[in-house]
Amino acid sequence: MTNEMAGVFGMILAKNAPTMRMTVENLYALQQLQLQTGPVSAEREAMIKLLREKIPAQILGHFDRLMAQGRKGVALVRNGVCRECHIRVPSGTAASLIHPKDLYLCDNCGRYLLLPLDEIVPAAEAARTAVGPGPQDAEKAGGRGGLSRAVQSGPVCP
Repeated sequence: MTNEMAGVFGMILAKNAPTMRMTVENLYALQQLQLQTGPVSAEREAMIKLLREKIPAQILGHFDRLMAQGRKGVALVRNGVCRECHIRVPSGTAASLIHPKDLYLCDNCGRYLLLPLDEIVPAAEAARTAVGPGPQDAEKAGGRGGLSRAVQSGPVCP
């Protein structure tokens, strides 16, 4: 068994309770196994069978239709962009992919979307820093708690 296949197999067995993220990860692992070239080994067939058993039939049906058309069923999202059709994913969908409670499809190409683990930490940090500095940070910088100068000095009346 190759190291890559052993890693995929270990990832499958390590997870007990199904979640939406795990379902999409299983779909992605299935896609990787089905797209491999070369002779099909008994190990690979066993892993494909195991993965297919873990995925609900309706989800697997959509995935199989895409694969039968010669298209990938799962697209990675990098920097907010679907890596298969290269269209920006709506920001709400991209944010939901950090902690998915549902399956998400690309609005353009219809593939299942998966945010790789290495994208989750930067996305969470970007969301935290996008809010801007808090009142404590403004005081440290010499301001007065984030209030504008016009509000601080009081009303301006002629």
